[in-house]
Amino acid sequence: MAQKLIIAAAGFLVLGFGGYFALVNLLNKSPKTNFTNDAAGGKQISATNYDFGDAPDGGQQQFPSLLASNGARTRKTDEVRLGQEVTTEADSKQVDADEADDGVKLNTNACQESTAYFLVRLKNPGQAGGTVYLNLYADWNKDGKWSGSDECGTEWAIRNLAIDPGKQTEEIAVYTASFTAGKNTEEIWYRGAVTVGQQMDESATGEFGGGEIEDYSSAVL
Repeated sequence: MAQKLIIAAAGFLVLGFGGYFALVNLLNKSPKTNFTNDAAGGKQISATNYDFGDAPDGGQQQFPSLLASNGARTRKTDEVRLGQEVTTEADSKQVDADEADDGVKLNTNACQESTAYFLVRLKNPGQAGGTVYLNLYADWNKDGKWSGSDECGTEWAIRNLAIDPGKQTEEIAVYTASFTAGKNTEEIWYRGAVTVGQQMDESATGEFGGGEIEDYSSAVL
């Protein structure tokens, strides 16, 4: 089956809190630590440096996550982030140890159109300017990289989907985007990201001024 990437504008939705609370029930990963309240009314661990992804870096898995590997990281997390909560750390919390990955959910169908849900939280809804970008990477072929594809889907599944934060009037809104999933949809790693004013590329690496990086796995580690 030929590769196909679908990001349908007609399928791109913004929902209010009603949609958010309905989606929360789908999220299968809950924070496991204590947080302190931030000014936006959410919860956040006191900042160290960045928010990193936490996919395994090195060994059999080659995902660039650590600072030494130029792993994707965001410096400022209070203005725009994914889900209710966020952590910041000096380096990637290896492996799969970030307590606040709660903003991305996939509904996948092998080699068919699938859906990604991004919960985007704004500190000042309706007042933000600029452009926010959503990205999704999924290791369909299980080679430990965010680039490439298998016979059905490209691994950079959602590419810099732009949203206007000034049009978001609720603190949290749910954005959905369509893509074609790969053949393997179980026991894989996937990465969801929101970045402020900066686009990502196929490598899923580098430093970004604002946003959040979240890595998920159903793999047996």
